[in-house]
Amino acid sequence: MAKKKRRLRHTRTQPGAAPGTLVSAPERGEGRLHVVHYGPEGVVEEHGPSLERVRQLREKSGTLWLDVTGLGDAELVGRVGELFGLHTLALEDVLHVHQRAKVEDYGSHYYFVARVVNPGEMLDTE
Repeated sequence: MAKKKRRLRHTRTQPGAAPGTLVSAPERGEGRLHVVHYGPEGVVEEHGPSLERVRQLREKSGTLWLDVTGLGDAELVGRVGELFGLHTLALEDVLHVHQRAKVEDYGSHYYFVARVVNPGEMLDTE
């Protein structure tokens, strides 16, 4: 018996939209933040911080890791991009998850797309 391949909806910008236009699909989930900051003062880990809190942690000495889950909120992705000075084309690519592996050099930062294999009953990638 053949197994059905799971199909996900591809979110696209409207024809004629400016490059870097952010469009998301609500079914991809509400955007949630998880931040980890570690430095000379120790480790801070917070689930669901505000962007203002992320900005405060970013200004401290040390290293910051920000995980954004749920791509159903284009506005949140845009605000995170503004906070970190990310190129709008990179942000557009973040919301268009069905891409081949690639690396883009935006001068001040790189954007990587990689596929992760999810083993299971049906081999899948994300």
